[in-house]
Amino acid sequence: SQTEVYDGKAWHDGAGIPVPGDHLAAASDRSYLYAVGGRKFIPRNGTNAVQRYDPATNRWTSLAALPERISGAGVAISGGQLLVVSGENTTPAVSSTVLAYDLTDPTATWTTLPSLTPGRHGLAVTAIGNTLYAIDGSTRPGHTASTATVDALTFS
Repeated sequence: SQTEVYDGKAWHDGAGIPVPGDHLAAASDRSYLYAVGGRKFIPRNGTNAVQRYDPATNRWTSLAALPERISGAGVAISGGQLLVVSGENTTPAVSSTVLAYDLTDPTATWTTLPSLTPGRHGLAVTAIGNTLYAIDGSTRPGHTASTATVDALTFS
């Protein structure tokens, strides 16, 4: 559960993350760090936790849980939206789901965007403007089917 914070000069301990795990995804909007999903060693121990770290107060806050437990997803933030892309579910199988959460709405719920084809986990994700890019990853659990696929999803 250890959180390490780099302040531009040195590393120091931060507040422990409430729902720790490996294979979690993270993104920042320059104010907060968002930690999404993850698992404890094996896919069936996946989590649907969405956690926000505020370095100014050294506090973690839980946000609305993902609709499914997922690990190895990609995440990005664009236009006030937290975007969660693909990943590995608890079966284990690779999910193609793309989800959005409006960080500006205190009553937000998760919405589904067009699916990633093919679904994959262990991928890199970034958003530039209103386009989300999903890069590489594995199309099967266990990284047995690495791919060099790049997808772009434009949203408003």
